[in-house]
Amino acid sequence: MTERVQSNLERMIPELEDYKDRGIFTSNELQKIISTRKKHEFRLQRLDKKLLDIMRYIESETSLEKIRDKRLKKMNVDPSLYDRKISERVVELYKNALYRFNDKNIITHFAEYATRKRLFVEMKQVFANFCLKHPLDIDLWIFCASKLFEIDDVDSSRAMFLKGIRINQNDMRLRVEFFRMEILYIGKINMINKEMGIDDDDKDEVEKGDIAFNIFLDSLETFQDINLLSEMIELSKNVKEVNDRITECLNR
Repeated sequence: MTERVQSNLERMIPELEDYKDRGIFTSNELQKIISTRKKHEFRLQRLDKKLLDIMRYIESETSLEKIRDKRLKKMNVDPSLYDRKISERVVELYKNALYRFNDKNIITHFAEYATRKRLFVEMKQVFANFCLKHPLDIDLWIFCASKLFEIDDVDSSRAMFLKGIRINQNDMRLRVEFFRMEILYIGKINMINKEMGIDDDDKDEVEKGDIAFNIFLDSLETFQDINLLSEMIELSKNVKEVNDRITECLNR
């Protein structure tokens, strides 16, 4: 246990030396950082793993990160590759927590942190792995796909919805939320097009609602019950092109 902790602490030395060289932390402050990290590292090595130990370590590192970021801004010092070390450590701690504990609050806290720090690549990777660990958790698929949409990564959001639907083919909620996302996206694009003076004739297939309409058709074929599709029909009223196509389809 001691050797592992010592090894982990030694890997942090270049980062701490960089802080010292740039004058971000004093020698006394660095000693306190080492002492605090050592305490948390020992707790992580206990045989009886506790989520609280990981979350306290995360809280400690994110607090340190905020102090460091404020000083970087105030001192106007040049950025360094070592400035990513705390974020990388926090992400690994969250991965550890998600691997060991079945607590959905962890993914919520991680998403908030990753969004704030703009760690979008890491967020996609963690979401994908965690959803595959809990493949039948519909709420989880919806949460992760919706978060990706919130950061304007529409392609990744679609990919996550599609993967969730392939695994949970008989779940209607995933399809409805996928459809909702597409309707929201079309509305957002239409607003931008209007502000830029782009003509409706210049819309591409997505903007015309092809994906949304195909979600509806696939759901209709899968469930063959119009009552189950009522929410999609209601949502489609927000985009005339999609609503007209759905109405035409149902009237055949």
